[in-house]
Amino acid sequence: MSRPIIALCSLIALVGCVPEIRTSQSDVPDGGDLGVVLDAPVDLPISDVIGDGATGDQGDAVQSDSTVTDVPAADVVTAMDVSNDVVTVADTSADRVLPSEAAVPEDVSSDASSVDRSCGVCAAANAVVSCIAGACRIERCNAGFGDCNARFEDGCETPLDSVMNCGRCGMACGVSALCIAGACVNQRSCPVSGERGCGLVNVQGGSFQLGSIEASTGEPLAGRVSVSSMVVDSHEVTVARFRRFWAAGHPMVTTPVHYPGGVDLPTGTAREPLNPTTGSACNWTAGAGAREAHPINCTDWSTAQNFCVWDGARLPTEAELEYISRIRSVAGLSSPRRFPWGDESPAEMYAIYPRPTPCERAQFQNCIGEDGALTRRVGSFPGAGGLFDLSGNAAEWAADVHITYGIAPCWGPTPVDLHDPLCIVPGSTRGVRGGSFRSNGASVLLGASRDPRTESSLEDELGFRCVRSP
Repeated sequence: MSRPIIALCSLIALVGCVPEIRTSQSDVPDGGDLGVVLDAPVDLPISDVIGDGATGDQGDAVQSDSTVTDVPAADVVTAMDVSNDVVTVADTSADRVLPSEAAVPEDVSSDASSVDRSCGVCAAANAVVSCIAGACRIERCNAGFGDCNARFEDGCETPLDSVMNCGRCGMACGVSALCIAGACVNQRSCPVSGERGCGLVNVQGGSFQLGSIEASTGEPLAGRVSVSSMVVDSHEVTVARFRRFWAAGHPMVTTPVHYPGGVDLPTGTAREPLNPTTGSACNWTAGAGAREAHPINCTDWSTAQNFCVWDGARLPTEAELEYISRIRSVAGLSSPRRFPWGDESPAEMYAIYPRPTPCERAQFQNCIGEDGALTRRVGSFPGAGGLFDLSGNAAEWAADVHITYGIAPCWGPTPVDLHDPLCIVPGSTRGVRGGSFRSNGASVLLGASRDPRTESSLEDELGFRCVRSP
């Protein structure tokens, strides 16, 4: 083609009058994703094709941001500038997507923590929530709560600290049980609902000075003693409860009993509470009788410990018994106090005969018993914060070996701070607390009073209660 003709075609191209030129697909080399299809007639030499640089009108170029701008004529490629090689330019056709316009893939993850904006704001009480499949749902409940009715509207509505929902929805504890820290605490010996002598009281721990100047053999200990929280039998163990243990084969403890201070305490075998070594007023009978609600007595130390372990508990320490008797917080009572019920002494009744029925505040000084016994039914006197007969009725075994305060290695001799103390030095005497129906003088009923007993003793004034570590 002559140069005048080429110049004429260039001029026509500037005003948008380039005639339509077609070529077959097979004549166009593969330009890849960034190539452009160059239109040219089959019979036209490739050197005569004008590159237009875009698919829009001549003189315009499509930017990477899809806007159209004017291109100066000087920037238009003329035929004289085109070599015999095929020129590839960026393809900006409407049916292709430039890299800058690539869509961000939608996150379709099923992770419950991902944000689904179709729900708006999700919130529910005591719960962590998420939007899942377009609906607000509870992902998990906060510690101590459960979604027991499966309704999102009120969130995790149920505290999991009740005997009907303990630790999880629908987990019901047995009768005479407590739910402590999401776990059921039961008395195996109390399968009957509402039985007298059954029940548990949760006692928060604390620190105090052990002993009192008024107490029998319980002079104040220099230093401070602290005890951990515990769950305490509300009553002394009754004949009925002990009978279930005996009927179960009175299993013997085969491993040492673990105490909160880190001490493992061995024990012996259980003996039937008959033929007392002291006294003759045992409440135990071969078959169920009139005294089933009285405290079991005539039990030695090992028998008491075996029962407590079978019942899911252990014997309390001396420090624990003193703490629950005169230190723990009870509404309307001072702390420390002299007696479990407060600071008022019970009436002395040495000169009174016959003894009044019942005695005042506690069963002591050989007051008249009931059901043919010297004891009374447990809980016959007002309790203190849900605990009954901490003084009087039957004296109670403690776990400790009994030695005098201020003597090493258990209690001194220098001022010491003790946490969950348990005295386990070699010895065959154990601590006894609370006084009994035989006790003479109110001082024996003081919360700080203590006495020693040989651990093999089967005395009619000795009983016990159990405690549990939550």
